[in-house]
Amino acid sequence: MREQRRLLIDPVRLGSDPLHQPFALSQGESHYLGRVLRLAAGDSFLVTDGCGQLWQACLERSAMARLEALLAREPVPRPRITLLSGLVRKDQEQLLRLGTELGCDGFQPLICDHSRRDRGNSRLERRQLICCEAAEQCERLWLPRLWPPRPSRQALDTAPSPGLRRFLCVARQQRPGLAAQLAALDPPAVETLQLALGPEGGWSRAELAFAAAAGWQFASLGPHVLRAVTGGLTALALAQQWRGGLLLG
Repeated sequence: MREQRRLLIDPVRLGSDPLHQPFALSQGESHYLGRVLRLAAGDSFLVTDGCGQLWQACLERSAMARLEALLAREPVPRPRITLLSGLVRKDQEQLLRLGTELGCDGFQPLICDHSRRDRGNSRLERRQLICCEAAEQCERLWLPRLWPPRPSRQALDTAPSPGLRRFLCVARQQRPGLAAQLAALDPPAVETLQLALGPEGGWSRAELAFAAAAGWQFASLGPHVLRAVTGGLTALALAQQWRGGLLLG
């Protein structure tokens, strides 16, 4: 049996009662199904809405398709894992792509004291597309949320709550390891897990002081100084293992 590929379609396009209601494919989607996958009218493929639902779909003529059956409905992942990371000069898109595969539920890029300046929201649409493509590739049903870049102090200034746990990862400091601190948590008691990592230049002293005053717990990712992207992916892998989504030995 040929493997069925999937498309992530915005739920707004599918409508409030999507079953058996034709919906239009974009030019890129139509090209992918017809020219890349060589599907013809009547052939089946899979559709997810990025909100936990998976359907069997059928390709129709004139760049149209319809949903035929609901195959799966997945609850919202709990606890939610959000990565707050300083913007990097290179590999920002790689962080989004691989972070999506590792189960990150939300990305908050940070404009830090030592990070590059982002060109407003000009790249937001492309970065959202990267998250969509990664979600399709790794077959996850929930699309991670991507926020526009924010100044680090604004993003770190979150009010503590009973279901929120916040860890700020640092290098060159004697701090408890992130894995050990996560292991001490009870996943059902945590609603949201926030992981913060600085840019290539690291956190500034002022940012560290601000985070400490805001109640963030400091954590180490090991004895070596990691690149920003490597550190972000390491933190996500540890968090996903703790949440139970990966079997790493």
